[in-house]
Amino acid sequence: MDRRHAIGGQWLGGSVMLCLALGACNKSPQPAQQPVTGAPVAALQLATAPPPPQTYAPPAAALPPPARRVAYRPHREHWRYLTDAYDMSDAFADTPPDYTVPYEGEYPYVWRADDGAYRVVEWLPEGARYYYYEPGADEPFLIQDPDYGYAYDNGVLAAVYTRAGAPLPDRIAAEREDYAARYYARARDLYRAAVNERRRAAYAADWQERARRIEAQRALWQRGHEEQPGWRDWYQAHQPQQEARWAPERQHRMAYAAALGGAGAAGAAYALHHRDQRAVQQPAGARPAPPVGMDHRPWPFPNARDQRAEQAQRQAAQQAAQAREHQLQQTQQMRRLEAQRQAQAQRVEAQARAQQARQAEQRQLQQAQQAQRAEAQRQAQAQRAQTQAREQQVRQAQRRELQQAQQAQRAETQARARQAEQAQRAAAQREAQTQRRQLQQAQQAQRAEAQRQAQAQRAQAHAEAHAAPPPPRVETAHLQPPHAEAPRPNPAQHAQAAPPSVPQPASHPRGDGQKDDRHHH
Repeated sequence: MDRRHAIGGQWLGGSVMLCLALGACNKSPQPAQQPVTGAPVAALQLATAPPPPQTYAPPAAALPPPARRVAYRPHREHWRYLTDAYDMSDAFADTPPDYTVPYEGEYPYVWRADDGAYRVVEWLPEGARYYYYEPGADEPFLIQDPDYGYAYDNGVLAAVYTRAGAPLPDRIAAEREDYAARYYARARDLYRAAVNERRRAAYAADWQERARRIEAQRALWQRGHEEQPGWRDWYQAHQPQQEARWAPERQHRMAYAAALGGAGAAGAAYALHHRDQRAVQQPAGARPAPPVGMDHRPWPFPNARDQRAEQAQRQAAQQAAQAREHQLQQTQQMRRLEAQRQAQAQRVEAQARAQQARQAEQRQLQQAQQAQRAEAQRQAQAQRAQTQAREQQVRQAQRRELQQAQQAQRAETQARARQAEQAQRAAAQREAQTQRRQLQQAQQAQRAEAQRQAQAQRAQAHAEAHAAPPPPRVETAHLQPPHAEAPRPNPAQHAQAAPPSVPQPASHPRGDGQKDDRHHH
């Protein structure tokens, strides 16, 4: 059994016994106990019945894809969204949820501020999701899940934070657009449910367990607010406006929380203190007032029996006063013990919250470091890919240049070969032409020499013919027989008279493969 419940039961039992003892003696009408403050406008008293099994909201990956995209456009005053959510959470403080509503099989908690702002919290196995709404707005300005915070400005993702409130780099924030869009669509449905669905009281046993999680998130934000220079500077610059807006809500909730914490014990403590004060202020020898319901007739003159009865009554009053004093001492001791126990429990709880906050911050830091390392690896990989791509391009360019150079070299070699071949053909043609010209010249020279020799022979023959004496006329020639043998010429004379032989040019083949016999005709 919880020690606080045991002590509270003993204290209340003692208070009830004390009130019964006072009722047996002098009992006067008690003043009506006034509440310390009124409850928030939408608050319902916590249900004390055993709660049903807990149900949880689906994780972000299980939410349906949104109908429209929520684009990331960073806002220069992104600290405003986080500060408003932090101040709203701080103003609600430790007060339990005002009510809860059914929504898709779960029962999210709802807080409504006096100015119409809302905070809705739905529970996950690993934590909670918080939705913050401005007065009259059905769309959130900030959503916080167990890992990140999402700030919205008119349907645009204005910033993404770590769990402790540190803004994420733009590239990582842009990667959260899908989850931000899913949360945004769900937030609008949650708001309609919080406003329109039938309200129900939250269970006290559930709230006792879940309050620590909300307090841990508040402590984490408070630490982030102190450690983030940008957040701290923005809050200092806008502190008057923030205080003017949230101070009334904070005071109202603090008073309401104090009233809830003292309920049950305040009435008995006031009645006990009031009885003791009346007993001290009553003059000596005065008769105590008759109990309620007794006859208020004047007392008769005292006699022995009356004196004994009065003495017995005084002794009973003294015993009752001693019992009240003893009970008061026990009550005060119980209250001191309870206060000590509560203080110790608060210290332990604060230490636990601080430890959870440190662990959460360490996890957040590790996640941020992992994200940074992943980003560095991605950038290094991208740089390597770019370097490889550039090297590949350089190699391809070099191969193209080499191929072009080889092609140019082959073309140049071929051109040179063609030029050499053409030069060789031209030289062969020139040589052939030269040989033909030389042959023609030799043939012409031979013909000229042959003609000269022929002319010389003809001239010599002509000269010899004119120089020789005419032969004697033979008158008896007619006496010779007609078939007389002609005298044979002298070989010497024939040699002298025959013209020299003219050398004939050799026949040359023509282009058609036949011999040229032009000089023989």
